[in-house]
Amino acid sequence: MKIIYALNGELLSPTVDYKVRDDLQSVQVLRSINDGDVFDIIHYTSPVSTKRFGYRQFKDILNRTHYKRINSLTETILNKDLSYTDLRIEVVDGSILDEPNKALNLPGIIFINGERIEYFVKEDNVIRQIRRGTLGTGVNTFVKAGATVSNQGAVETIPYKDKTIIQEFEGDGTATDFTLNFSAQYGVNQFEVFVGGKRLRKTTLEKFNHLLDQTSPAADETLPAEFSVHGTDDNILRLLNAPIDGQQIKVVRKVGTQWREEGVALKESKTAISSFLRASTTKLPE
Repeated sequence: MKIIYALNGELLSPTVDYKVRDDLQSVQVLRSINDGDVFDIIHYTSPVSTKRFGYRQFKDILNRTHYKRINSLTETILNKDLSYTDLRIEVVDGSILDEPNKALNLPGIIFINGERIEYFVKEDNVIRQIRRGTLGTGVNTFVKAGATVSNQGAVETIPYKDKTIIQEFEGDGTATDFTLNFSAQYGVNQFEVFVGGKRLRKTTLEKFNHLLDQTSPAADETLPAEFSVHGTDDNILRLLNAPIDGQQIKVVRKVGTQWREEGVALKESKTAISSFLRASTTKLPE
């Protein structure tokens, strides 16, 4: 922040033409001032800095996306080494972790080194009745004391949910092309396809086939993607195999909404989501 003083358009020099009084709220001009003189105060500063904030976007094994705020105030430290066989987890400060509700089947949730852990009992700084590696995350074999324990329960859930749109078709035994009601300009990653309840693969897959040989690489084969997008408008869904007559085909996509006003940075927006994120702080990633 900087303040410049001017008298009748002439910039004044500090300590020579004026000085700031001890109260830091008033200025004494050391030059004579006549009736009708114009005294200008020019003040400018850089934009006010915003606290650092962050969030986690976690897609689970059931194809659901969870949006969680990362909050330094609800992070604690692992107080004791954690092995994959342990039935209890000891932290430095358990008071900042969510209280679970066993009666409503609402566990507390924490993340440790990428592993999602649910717990149903919290006693001071010890949590127990735990479920390790939930919703598709891997179980840590060993975590040394001092690791960060992030609270990721309901209190950190961002007030937002994707809108799910489903388009359905029916197979006739021969057709492999189906017209989508949207343009998949960003490719197959925009949506999922289910045929007869089975989720189709959108990428190639390397597979070991023992019928080809006994060892790799002779026994390795590449399986093609089970669906793709074609057409001038990228709106033709092409399946690798034709569904049988009467078989249901579902195209599922998620449509999001902006977390901020148009043209306004998230850190300056006044939406419920941006306000929720700004209410916490986070550390820089290591």
